[in-house]
Amino acid sequence: SDKSEQTPDGLQFINNKANHGRYVTGDDFFNDALKEIKRLLKLGGEAWIYDPANVILYIDRKKWKASLNLRERFFLMIFGLLGLHKPIAVYRKNDVVPMVEAAGFKEYEVKEGAGEIRIKLTK
Repeated sequence: SDKSEQTPDGLQFINNKANHGRYVTGDDFFNDALKEIKRLLKLGGEAWIYDPANVILYIDRKKWKASLNLRERFFLMIFGLLGLHKPIAVYRKNDVVPMVEAAGFKEYEVKEGAGEIRIKLTK
């Protein structure tokens, strides 16, 4: 059975067969997603990852939290305690390249510019 708990520093600790009781961060979820993309792609297939709206740059977390009503704050707290709410992560090229390589991709392009990152993965 999976057991999950939130630590005071905001990390989530999950104990299950898949991760052998390790602390899970946003990087872990991104790494797992990259591995799953590689698994699902056919030979020669491509996956593109990017945020064309560049939304992450325009989010002020303090203002966003202040804009929530009481009910929304309550659910945000519950989701955080249950590990269902994941904080927004910002990745740069230097962060992404090692993750892409660790997922087993040999052919890839990672471009960064104007606060946006675009990733092209080929199996």
